Amino acid sequence: MKNFKLLDCMRADCRFTITNTFRTAGYTAPVYDKNGNNIAVDLSITTGNLSCSACDRKWSFKDTYNDTIYEEIK
Repeated sequence: MKNFKLLDCMRADCRFTITNTFRTAGYTAPVYDKNGNNIAVDLSITTGNLSCSACDRKWSFKDTYNDTIYEEIK
């Protein structure tokens, strides 16, 4: 799994916790380039929640192959 791009917070002491994560398994047949590297796209989706212990804000997230979407939980 790739690293999450965590949200920027205005506070210097921000600490994020990731909870309630779920990952769907999406299969893609292997596709190789001329150097033998597997270039198939990962179709899996990871969802969960982020919480900041410093500012008490919370977000839900959806992480896919090329995008991470955050939505603040009010």
